[in-house]
Amino acid sequence: MYQVKDLDWNGSYDTIVVGIGAADTIDEGLDTLFNGRVKSLIQASDISTKTGEVSIVPTFDGNVKRILFVGLGQRNENSPENVRNWFGKVAKQIKARAFTDVAVALDTFGPNTAKLFAEAYEMATYEHPTYKSEPKSTKSDVTITLFGAEGQEEALTGAAYGRGVNVARTLTMMPANILTSETLADYAVELAERHGFSHRILEKRRWRRSGWVHCSPSIKGRRSRRS
Repeated sequence: MYQVKDLDWNGSYDTIVVGIGAADTIDEGLDTLFNGRVKSLIQASDISTKTGEVSIVPTFDGNVKRILFVGLGQRNENSPENVRNWFGKVAKQIKARAFTDVAVALDTFGPNTAKLFAEAYEMATYEHPTYKSEPKSTKSDVTITLFGAEGQEEALTGAAYGRGVNVARTLTMMPANILTSETLADYAVELAERHGFSHRILEKRRWRRSGWVHCSPSIKGRRSRRS
């Protein structure tokens, strides 16, 4: 889902995400999309540079349909946690508006932001499982291009973190009659085998011997199919 490319204001995207600070010098390629009027749009409050505010503005020219601006305020006051939260806002806009071809100008948000974006995107677009009502429609497929990213590996690491959080959310919200101890053990084995981790499931007798039973007295144990 994530691909890394050099910055390209002339590509064909339905949306490019750009961070913009109060004292920024406007990139020439970005300004060209608005016929040199980005400063005027900021002065008219059509584009906000206030911290965390999102402005979605159609372009005047070029192959990009719109720019999603994220206000960064005073850049020296921003933290990685701030940036992650703003990326979460962006992800919710992408999902709500069903954008399908999105590029993110990562360098406009600061260095080392590929991991932050991918982590925030996965977490912000998470859909809670339903058990009594009709399942929600799944999120639409979206292609995300990361401009100026430090590498696809960083984005994949961030996505893994975000998906890990989502797995924990799903397990936490599953009813007890669905997520039994055996179901949880089977799922743990599935994850271990998928990712090449070593694993061992203790029988009740071995669990008691290990001295850990006092940590979870409600454990009923599960007979392992493995020696």
